[in-house]
Amino acid sequence: MVNMKTQPLLFFLLSLAYLHVAGQSRSDDFSSNHLNWNEEDAQTYSMHVVDGHYSMQTQEGRYSWARYYIAPEQDYSISATFTQVSGVTNQGLGLIWGIKGDSLNRFIFATNGFFKVSSTLMTGNKLDEWQETTLVRPLGERNSLRLVKRGNRITYFLNDNQVYESPAVTIFSQQHGFVVYAAMGVLIDDYQFTQDIKINLIENPITGVAKENLGPQINSPYEEVHPIITSDGSILYFARKNCPDNTGGVTDNEDIWYSEKINGKWGPRKNMGPPINNIYANNMASVSTDNNTLMFHHNSGFALRHRTQDSWSEFEQLPISFDNESNFLEAALSPDGKAIVFATKLKGNLFYDPKTDERDLYVVLKRPDKTWSEPINLGRNINTKGKEVSPFLSADGQGMYFATDGRPGYGNMDIFYSKRLDNTWTYWSEPVNLGPSINTVGFDAYYAIPASADYAYMVSDIGSYGKLDIVRLKLNEQHEQKVALISGRVLNAKTKEPVAAKIYYHDLATNTESGEGRSDPKTGEFSISLNNGVNYGVSAEAAGFIAVHENMTADINGGYSESSRDLLMVPIEVGAKLELNNVFFERGLPELKSGSYVELDRLTDILNTNENIEIELHGYTDDVGNRNDLIKLSKERVNTVMSYLISKGISKRRMTGKGMGPDDPVAPNDTEENRMRNRRVELLITKS
Repeated sequence: MVNMKTQPLLFFLLSLAYLHVAGQSRSDDFSSNHLNWNEEDAQTYSMHVVDGHYSMQTQEGRYSWARYYIAPEQDYSISATFTQVSGVTNQGLGLIWGIKGDSLNRFIFATNGFFKVSSTLMTGNKLDEWQETTLVRPLGERNSLRLVKRGNRITYFLNDNQVYESPAVTIFSQQHGFVVYAAMGVLIDDYQFTQDIKINLIENPITGVAKENLGPQINSPYEEVHPIITSDGSILYFARKNCPDNTGGVTDNEDIWYSEKINGKWGPRKNMGPPINNIYANNMASVSTDNNTLMFHHNSGFALRHRTQDSWSEFEQLPISFDNESNFLEAALSPDGKAIVFATKLKGNLFYDPKTDERDLYVVLKRPDKTWSEPINLGRNINTKGKEVSPFLSADGQGMYFATDGRPGYGNMDIFYSKRLDNTWTYWSEPVNLGPSINTVGFDAYYAIPASADYAYMVSDIGSYGKLDIVRLKLNEQHEQKVALISGRVLNAKTKEPVAAKIYYHDLATNTESGEGRSDPKTGEFSISLNNGVNYGVSAEAAGFIAVHENMTADINGGYSESSRDLLMVPIEVGAKLELNNVFFERGLPELKSGSYVELDRLTDILNTNENIEIELHGYTDDVGNRNDLIKLSKERVNTVMSYLISKGISKRRMTGKGMGPDDPVAPNDTEENRMRNRRVELLITKS
């Protein structure tokens, strides 16, 4: 007779078996290991795909499971065959599903002639009781198990004979597989899960393109995770776990490494060294669009390190704090620097469970006064009962890629895309699966793309050098981002030397700040990402300078583009001249357009900060019209600008003005575009 109490498993190894989605089923006949079942030899067990079987040889008992999605409310079936070839015959072996910690469902048998059905949280009607039967075949012969859920009942079949029926059980998690409860050898075959599940695929998914492992220049026998690609695609940051070359050696849970692209190829990996890395886990989360600021998970929140002349600054701790109950956290800084999306476990999770590591996606938003909001849950369109991890925001700030095991997919963890539909960050389009060229039967996460969207970078455990590797995939037009990547340098207009400056860009139509960045103190280099079809005013700020405000607009009908534009900063000294590029007037009138206020407000701030400055404003027109009328109009426009500055508290005694009419054009008056350039206001510093 079977032992009424099965011996507890002394040790657990999470053996992840990854299943192929073929229509509405996931199946494996173990003809090869193309589904990446765990194969491992240890002192007390051995597990291998061999000779058309999955072999579990154990001295103590072992679980082996796969992670794949079951919709608990829908009908499903699970089946497999088991042949016990050695070991004790009074212990159980069979199917397990919906496993989470100590909570699970079991349909098992013992080859001395017993079976049992059990489910945590359910009792009664012989549940969790061994039942004797003549249907079990003895040691050395094949036994088949099958369970079928229909409606709110489950029917259990042993060697094609119905042996039991129970109410539908709880699916505690998306982990399902096999169990062997004692010292025995078992061969498993013909595993199949069937359910009418629809994977919500992205329109026109990528097909016919293979993932490319980045090779030994990047990957190693250790875990490479969390690739972070710069917006221009020139530098790849990533984390490496427990590598001897980490700062703290093999006990160092994570160092940050990087590689630079040289002539289109990734160069040798390099450890970032101090101050970025130390002997502890160095949780770099994101990089700014300009690659001059790195963001880290630090002190129960986030902190920034800014590029210096020859290294990186100390942490600038952001006023953000939360109690993450998970051992993991991933985050993404938005391209405009005004939002941080992150995966975490908080008590505000939609399906909070203190016993499991289920994570939701949240956002914190930067307010106009530079403070940050409390964490905001992204809502039910994004978050599920499962885990949402590794968020990444597209260059336009509207699209989000993330991984989850809480939606129908192709394997353990799949990557999805959703688009933000408003500014609350809680209204999103229905997430779509990126398809089987990106998502595999294994673990797929940490998806990142540069602004050009030429390649996607991600982590995979299929065909890897080590446990996890970084791979890339050539993308199609489906991923194209309608943005303009503007790169350049911030320079002293007089000496052309680099200037360390903060950069701001505004939507001139709404008079709102759209984003921020900074320049490299050593080279002056910067990059910003501008959405197509928006008219922006772009400027830089640094002590001792007045910035030239540039007007930039990307083609509303265009796709991705790149261009170069330097920002020239005028030193605050007598005789310095500055063109107010983003001051606009109604045609033929001295009335300011609303898009002018951003630049005039910046000028107000500069005058307030530098109280000794006195200025002279010069107004200009094109050459269309009577000269005297044009001189009069230009003077009236200067007076309008002076009146606005006075209304903002600038003393009238600090300003004078002249109307120059059509004199001193900066371009020939031969096209409307050139005439528009000539209709301008310039500032001359007369006292500093």
